[in-house]
Amino acid sequence: IDGRYTNCTSDVPLDGTRQTLRGSGGDSVLRVSNSLPGDRTVTLRNLVIRDGGPFGALGSGAGGGLFINGRVIVEILDSRISDNESNRGGGIFVAGADTRLVLDGNTIVGADGTLNLDGNRALAGGAATGQGGGIHCEGESGQTLLVRSSTIAGNASATVGGGLRIDNGIADMSSTVIAGNLAEDSGPDCAGTLGSSGFNLVQD
Repeated sequence: IDGRYTNCTSDVPLDGTRQTLRGSGGDSVLRVSNSLPGDRTVTLRNLVIRDGGPFGALGSGAGGGLFINGRVIVEILDSRISDNESNRGGGIFVAGADTRLVLDGNTIVGADGTLNLDGNRALAGGAATGQGGGIHCEGESGQTLLVRSSTIAGNASATVGGGLRIDNGIADMSSTVIAGNLAEDSGPDCAGTLGSSGFNLVQD
C-alpha cells in the first residue's frame, strides 16, 4: 500500500504525500497474516494509521493500529502509527513464528506534533494486558523486529513497555530514537532486550 498516490488512478507518486487509514475505534486498522507455506512480503509506505482499537484484531485485544501474524515480512516506510489503543500493542502487535517487522525511512510509532497526532496506548483489561504501548512483540521462534532511522516516542502502557514490549525473539535498532514513553509499572521506553547496530538514542 503506497500513500504517495493521491487516488487509485494516479500513476505518478508524490514524495511527501501520505494517505490516512483511519479505524473505527473498535478493531485493528489493518490485519496482516499468512498461514500458508512460504513467506509473504507486505510493504506499507507513506501512510498514517490511526484510531484503531481497543478490541484489536477479531476481538483479541491486540494490535490497535496493526496486527501481524504468521509467516509474513511487513515493511513500514515513512509512515505514522499513531493514536491507536488496545490491551497489547497499542500501535502494533506482532505474533507468530518467523514473523518479521521492519520499520525504516523516518517512520514514527507514537506522537507526531507536526500532524497533531497523539501516541499509542496499551490499556489494562485483565491478566498480561497493558503491555507495549507502541509495539508488542510476542516473541515466538524466529520472530524479528528491525528498526532503522525511525522514532518510537510518546506512547503509554498501563503496565510495562510504554514504547516497546519485547517478550522474546530478535530486536535490533540503528539510527533510532526511543524516548518520551510512559509505563505505570516498569520499562517506560522498553521492556525486554534490544540489540543495537549503533547511532541510537534510548532514554530508558
